[in-house]
Amino acid sequence: MLKGIKVIVWKDLKITRRNPSLMVLSIIVPVVFVFLYSLITQVSATNPVVIARESEGEFSDRFVGILTDMSSVDGPYFIVQTTDPNEAFRRYENGEAEALIEIPAAFDQDLKQRTSAPEVKLYVHNINSDATKNFQIRLSHAIYLFQQATAPDHNIEIVQQYAKFPRDVSMKLYISIGLLMFAITYTSMVNTGMLIAREWEERTSKEIVLTSIGFLPFVLGKWVTAFLQTLISVVFVLGIMSVTLSFPITRMAPILWFWIALLFLFGGAVGSMLGVWLRKSMPVITLSAVIGIFLYLVCGNESSIRGFAYGGPVEWLWRLSSRIPVSDVVENMRSTFLASAAAYEFKGLLLMLAFTALFVFMSVFRLKRNLSYSQGQ
Repeated sequence: MLKGIKVIVWKDLKITRRNPSLMVLSIIVPVVFVFLYSLITQVSATNPVVIARESEGEFSDRFVGILTDMSSVDGPYFIVQTTDPNEAFRRYENGEAEALIEIPAAFDQDLKQRTSAPEVKLYVHNINSDATKNFQIRLSHAIYLFQQATAPDHNIEIVQQYAKFPRDVSMKLYISIGLLMFAITYTSMVNTGMLIAREWEERTSKEIVLTSIGFLPFVLGKWVTAFLQTLISVVFVLGIMSVTLSFPITRMAPILWFWIALLFLFGGAVGSMLGVWLRKSMPVITLSAVIGIFLYLVCGNESSIRGFAYGGPVEWLWRLSSRIPVSDVVENMRSTFLASAAAYEFKGLLLMLAFTALFVFMSVFRLKRNLSYSQGQ
């Protein structure tokens, strides 16, 4: 029995050594997912902020010290990037900081003279309710520590202002849009890529070589089939999210379906390219999963990563995600529930269409080349 097991293991190892592609594909998905997720989860431990310190004195000194020194087992609560008022507001207005804490000019005077309740102002780019809550809780804790140590008889008020959206963004909605993007791009890539790759796996490409309709109708025909299959997946995903994440299906504006269709075209173009280049279903599925996971973790959370990109790998990841047009499309999809059409970013639309056209051109070119030398197979 042991000898038989040894023979089987040795045979499989030899096959893997000769053709390691399947083993490599099995490694890629978990490695990419773990690497990206480990980078993104770091942003929840520490919140980078800017402080507009307009008051000078011992009280504001102590308060800034508390904001800087507060920490947990995961690290400091805040990374204070600057305390200069002009620089702080510049960074906040340019989107370089997710939150700004303003210490008004009367802060020290109010605490000394006890004539009125001192205030601290919190400005938040309220991209989602979870991020807003983190800033609120951590600032409230800092004020509690300050009052306990310095001014127990004073009630310091927090005046909060939003800057990104007129109301706070539900975390469930924030996650739902990212998941919807993942579902559309992944299923469109897999469906289109597998439909094309199947022509080689089932040895039916000879019919395409002999046809007179050309190669572009072949790709577009696969797209139509993939669209019908993807539409079924999207309907199921919307149904699941409406139950588990309270996704507001009844509030889906018509323009949201436009962004959904755009994501399908992009995913279909990528899937077409994978199908004609790889010509095997298994690699198409694996690489589609890798691309889909990357788009969800990076582009689906670009606005969340943006405020924490203050150095190191997280900043590099954000700079990459900000240059991928899918990030703009995801933000536009969220805006359909929160803002007017004037708030949309159409740069992503043009880039998505350009990339889609490029991938289709590459697919048709490669398809023509493959079938020209396929000898009917």
